[in-house]
Amino acid sequence: MSDSFEYKSIDKINCEENDLIYRKKLIEKNNYKCFFVELKPYKTIPAHNHSSNNQTAFFLNGKGEYTIDDKKMKVSKNIIVFIKAGTEHSLKNLSNKKLSYIEITL
Repeated sequence: MSDSFEYKSIDKINCEENDLIYRKKLIEKNNYKCFFVELKPYKTIPAHNHSSNNQTAFFLNGKGEYTIDDKKMKVSKNIIVFIKAGTEHSLKNLSNKKLSYIEITL
């Protein structure tokens, strides 16, 4: 693997699963991380923050609701959300289908 780039098939990456999500760690280099995440139907990722990393989520499909610093906003396909490090946020899946997104932390 090169230090200047990374190339791989997503299909060959192991999936982590818990009662809330399916997640694949696509890339991890230094403090940069990129994940493919699927939030299970009607589940909620509880309020939390990332003290030292900004987070960006790009939604691929599904319908959900982000709560960021007590402000609620709907998310769905082609919505992108940036969350500054240290900001409290939670995410709720509002449907009976998976809420899929790419998450990048840096």
